[in-house]
Amino acid sequence: MCGRFSLNPDESKEIWDIVRAVEEKHKTIKTGEIYPSNDVPVIYSPDSDDIDYNATTWGFHRFKKGQLLINTHDLEP
Repeated sequence: MCGRFSLNPDESKEIWDIVRAVEEKHKTIKTGEIYPSNDVPVIYSPDSDDIDYNATTWGFHRFKKGQLLINTHDLEP
């Protein structure tokens, strides 16, 4: 997982449509430069025949309250 990334809906109609769908369904999300703790859109499949959009907070929650884990990687081969 990266610490931050860029989400620019003005660069793609498909991304713009996803951002609007999430905002209509849930709440306003962050665009531009995304940092841990920002609300961002996600694409997921609730079942094998469907695709849906939702919002989530960017970052993994740590063991200490209020901290987010970033820049993670898997050490298993």
